[in-house]
Amino acid sequence: MQILEKIISFAKKDSNIRLLSLEGSRANPLPLKDKYSDYDISFFCKDSKAFIQDETWLLNFGKLLFVQKPEDMEFYKPDLKQGWFSYLCLYEDGTKIDFTIIDIKDLNFYLGYEKLAIFLLDKDNLALSKIQNLEYFLPKDLSQRSFTDVLNEFYHLSGYAWREFLRDKELSFIYYIDSMREALFVMLQWELSLKEGKKIYLGKQHKLLKDYLSKKEYKNLLKSYKLGSKELNLKAFKRLEKLFEKSYKKVAKEAKLELVNYKKALKKYKKILSAF
Repeated sequence: MQILEKIISFAKKDSNIRLLSLEGSRANPLPLKDKYSDYDISFFCKDSKAFIQDETWLLNFGKLLFVQKPEDMEFYKPDLKQGWFSYLCLYEDGTKIDFTIIDIKDLNFYLGYEKLAIFLLDKDNLALSKIQNLEYFLPKDLSQRSFTDVLNEFYHLSGYAWREFLRDKELSFIYYIDSMREALFVMLQWELSLKEGKKIYLGKQHKLLKDYLSKKEYKNLLKSYKLGSKELNLKAFKRLEKLFEKSYKKVAKEAKLELVNYKKALKKYKKILSAF
């Protein structure tokens, strides 16, 4: 029996469960699903506490190897609505299922909260439509203001990174390099969206970038992750600056946007710091 069939069969037999939804990548119409994708499942219950008090129901889907219960943690604070409870489960056959237990009274909140969902079981005939707020996953609108904001952020971060480079503080340098790269990803998403003629989705952690960049471009991007020694750090820093400049110039040209020369200001600032 396939895993979704097991989950639906279980929910049908349990009168406490009134509604069952599938979320995440497996509810996404974009082609992101593969054999490694997990299952994000929500059970809407009359009595959610019954599932929390007796957790043996988790064994209906296989032998558990590992489970995390974020709402039961002290050090890491949960981000779900108060009263919701989740089980992030790894099973012996390699299946990963993330269960969320929700009181049926919270359905209206859920409908405004969740971005992607397909309802697999509706015992009370609520006639709910699938939730597909795809705009949430697409790049923010490109405007002169947003474009300039990202330029400003990248070069502001580059000043921090250069200071840590000069201090030989590798860990904080890497932190700022990673932040600079996030600004680069925003610019690349705009660049590629303009090229494709539509907003494109790059997936979590931008993992679909590889599908849009040439082999040479992607290899060059990966080189910006080669960090550790003074020499490698400097090369990565300069490579990120070049990648960002190449991308923002393409965006500015295609979208007819004005450029602010932050690069010149930061070049002067880095020169001053290097002379200390």
